[in-house]
Parts: sequence; C-alpha cells; structure tokens
Amino acid sequence: MLLLNVGCGDSRFPDPWINVDDLYNHFPEGNPERGYLRQRLDCEPNYVNMDISQAWWPGKHPSENADRFDGVNVSHVLEHFDVPGALHILREVHKCLKPGGVLRVAVPDASYFRRVYPEDRRENWVRLFENVNDVSENTTYLQVALFFHQHLQCYAEDTMWCQLVMAGFRPDGIARVEPGQSLTGNPAGQVMTVMDSRPRFSLHMEAVK
Repeated sequence: MLLLNVGCGDSRFPDPWINVDDLYNHFPEGNPERGYLRQRLDCEPNYVNMDISQAWWPGKHPSENADRFDGVNVSHVLEHFDVPGALHILREVHKCLKPGGVLRVAVPDASYFRRVYPEDRRENWVRLFENVNDVSENTTYLQVALFFHQHLQCYAEDTMWCQLVMAGFRPDGIARVEPGQSLTGNPAGQVMTVMDSRPRFSLHMEAVK
C-alpha cells in the first residue's frame, strides 16, 4: 500500500505515506529558521517538497507517478485555493491514483456553520466546534474558521461533489462519510481516517477512481 498526504504541513507520517507540501518556503528568504527547517525536512525520507499549485513531481516524467497510489488524503487544503486551483489539485490526485484508488478529502463544511449559526457565540464555541484556538476579536466562529483570511472559497457537499466530478472521479464513486468511517471497501480508505481532523465542523468525502 502507498498513500499520499497532500498539503501535509506538520502532519507528516512514515511509511506507507509520502508527504508533500511547499514547506521550504514556509519562512521568507533571510529568516534564519528557513535554513534550519530545510535541513530538518531533508532528513525526512517520506517528505517531498513541491508547490502543489504547479505541475506535480517537477523534474520527473508524469508517467512515473500516474496510477501509483492506493490512496490520497487532502485535508483542509482545498479551501486555500480558488476554484481553478482546487481543480488542478484534484485532477493531479486523480492521475496519481491507481484504478480503484480512493481520495479522502476534508474541508470546512458551510452547511454546519449555517445550521449552528443561531448559537454561534464565543461562549458556545467549545461545545459547537471542539478544539478552539482563537485570540481574535471575531464574534462568530463562522468568521474565524470558514471566512479565515487565507481561505479562497467555501464548500458544502454539493460543491465538493461537482468539483470531484469535474476532476474525473466517477459520480457513483463519491460519498460523504463520517469522521473515522470509510465506505469504499478499499483498505486505504480506512487507513486514511487517521488524518481526520476538526471533525465537528468538517465535511469529509471519499471519491474512487
């Protein structure tokens, strides 16, 4: 089994995972932490540095990674890209997956924020959203987590379904799943549930190639 963790950030895992992100550029040029971070990442055999908004696997022929992975996890990444950017990532994921391979994706769920909005006050945040870490002056978690300044789009189930279809996934192979749950029957799907985060307000979906 071989799994790909796209936009991994600090959530990097050993075999059977390959973790990809552009962490070399996490700090600006001239920051002393930049060199230290790069040295540390270079010692991680399961980390590949690449800009996922550009062509994947730079310097390698794309066929080397086509149909390669049993599963791909994309957790709280797509909302940081506009629609064309998110579609680029999903299409690259589709190319990387083996036939029958599974994508597991998570994004903030606009439907949940709408449902709990009448109670969305700071004193209710822990109950409604669980792990809350915010020191802003925002009065709703809708502002904090859905309209976070680095987010470029909002997702709900229908939006995600449409993007997955446009990326090449089979319409009948796309399903909403609960955190910790996989419906595909592919063992990779269940293994990837370890990556489920922010379960209370996240939309989790699976898509089969």
